[in-house]
Amino acid sequence: MSKNEPLEHARQIIERFGGIRPMATKIDTPVTTVQGWKKRDVIPATRREDVLKAADKHNISLEDIFSQDTTKSTEVSNDDASTEKETSANHSRTEEAYFSASNFDNEESL
Repeated sequence: MSKNEPLEHARQIIERFGGIRPMATKIDTPVTTVQGWKKRDVIPATRREDVLKAADKHNISLEDIFSQDTTKSTEVSNDDASTEKETSANHSRTEEAYFSASNFDNEESL
């Protein structure tokens, strides 16, 4: 996880801080700003360090939330591989059907 990346799962992070108002107080940020993060479910990269420092200061664990990103990306990679195999198999069947039909047409014209 890079320092230049936004924090995903803002709703869960905000809940860990105790809600919108408590989080806003703990990171000295307007409530409306935290509301926006919750609505978009992402905390901008520019606020990343503030949030992580405040979590550490207030003994708020966020590790399991961040591990969701790792699990999610692995699942997406596996899904992409399955989709690629299915696409390849479908393409092969389509080619077989096309060439079988072409041969049939050629045999009729003979």
